[in-house]
Amino acid sequence: MLNIETKIEIIEKLEKGESGSSLAQFYNVNKSTIGDIKRKKENILSNASNMDSTDGKKTRKKKFKEIFLNMIKREGYTKNDVYNADETGINWKASRQESSTPSYKVSKDRITAMVCANASGDHALPLLVIGTAIKPRCFKNVNQLPVKYKAQKSAWMNSKLFYEWYCNEFIPKVKQEQEYKGRKGKVLLLLDNAPSHPSAEKLNIVDPNFKLENNANDLGFEILNDDEIVEAVKESELPSEIENEYEDVKNYTGLTLIEAFTAMESAMH
Repeated sequence: MLNIETKIEIIEKLEKGESGSSLAQFYNVNKSTIGDIKRKKENILSNASNMDSTDGKKTRKKKFKEIFLNMIKREGYTKNDVYNADETGINWKASRQESSTPSYKVSKDRITAMVCANASGDHALPLLVIGTAIKPRCFKNVNQLPVKYKAQKSAWMNSKLFYEWYCNEFIPKVKQEQEYKGRKGKVLLLLDNAPSHPSAEKLNIVDPNFKLENNANDLGFEILNDDEIVEAVKESELPSEIENEYEDVKNYTGLTLIEAFTAMESAMH
């Protein structure tokens, strides 16, 4: 059974143009379940709003925040040691100007991008981008991508890709950053408990100096503001030479993946 947070997440993805079939596959539910959520959108959002305003949830958030901050103090974490990661879907062939036109239809060329940075803001990992093609044609003759690219048939994050990223990218990159800046100590990664993320039990045995906390966001406590970071990536300004090519919406044919990657990565810096 899907909880209210997951239903809201599905509604947001539907509004971004993602299909019911892909969402059903991702959340391991029947397509009819996605259809029911779409039809009951107003009721779901209304119930969520009522839940957010109840004293019970506010009390739980306050209690969790106290417990969490005590844990931060007890374990000796600093803002440099606390990381937050979050994913978002991006229709990479759509420009902001194009998407505002009345006749605009959401492009099906969607990718998933995951942003990860520490609470102090002095270390952001390379964007992880997930597309459908293993070797997109625009990658030909490109020696180095501005992002870390992975392929998945629906362009979704899944537990296998996340585990690979955590072991092969997150831990090594953070250790490299610590060594470069002369830091030591344990590292904490904050996540929501999306079904695409492996369990904390699985990730917490990879390295004793790295710990995952995967219920912080669900209870309303965030070290980093995920939404602001993600929106900065999604709304990033394109390099002028790219932007100028597509000033006329009628002649707009869309970016290449490489151009989209460059724009997104620029937004992180």
